Amino acid sequence: IVNGTLVTASETFPAELRMEDGRIAAVGCNLARPGDEVVDAGGLLVMPGGVDVHTHLDLPSMGTVASDDFESGTLAAVFGGTTSIVDFVTPAKGKTLTESLELWRQKAEGRAVIDYGLHMSVTEMAADTLEQMEAVFEQGVTSFKVFTAYPGVLMLDDAAILRALRWSAKRGALIQVHAENGLAIAELVASLAAEGKLEPRHHAASRPS
Repeated sequence: IVNGTLVTASETFPAELRMEDGRIAAVGCNLARPGDEVVDAGGLLVMPGGVDVHTHLDLPSMGTVASDDFESGTLAAVFGGTTSIVDFVTPAKGKTLTESLELWRQKAEGRAVIDYGLHMSVTEMAADTLEQMEAVFEQGVTSFKVFTAYPGVLMLDDAAILRALRWSAKRGALIQVHAENGLAIAELVASLAAEGKLEPRHHAASRPS
C-alpha cells in the first residue's frame, strides 16, 4: 500500500505498508517488490479497521425487525471503515440461549462480509438459565447483556441480575446492563400517551435523567 498517510495510535505519517498473508509485514518506504500487487492510497488515510461492538442486525423486536440484516449491515459497515462487529443475540420467548446462538450464526453465515462476534442477551432467569449461559460461554460467547428496562419483554429483576453477576464473576464473563428504570418509564409512557403526547420529542420526557 503506497502513497498513503499511516495513522497509528500515537502519530500520523507518510509510509508504505507491505502485506503478506493478510498481515502487516513491514512499514517503511520503497517496500514494493517485482510482481507485487500495488494499491495506491494517494490522498487517503491508512488506518486499522474500526470495531463496532454494539449492533442489532436482523433483530425481531417489539413487532418490527431491524432494517439491516448481516449482509446489508456489514456491507455498510465496511464502506465506512468498520471491519469487525459484535452483534446481540436476543432470544425469542421460549427459545434457549443455545438455540438462539445457533439461529444468529445461521443469520450471519454466508452473509457477513466482515469479521463478527456475538453477545448474548439474557431476558429471563429460568431454573436452567445459568446452565444455558455456561453452555454458550463454552462456545465462545463471553459477554452477556441484561436489562432493567422493558418489563414483560426483556427486563430482569434484581435477584435475577445478581445471579447472573455471581456466575459471571466465577467464570470471568462480562455482564452488560441496559440501565434504565423500566417500571418508571412504563408509568411515564402511559401518562404521556393518555395526554396524547406521542410525538418523537416526547420520548426524552419519558426517560428523565
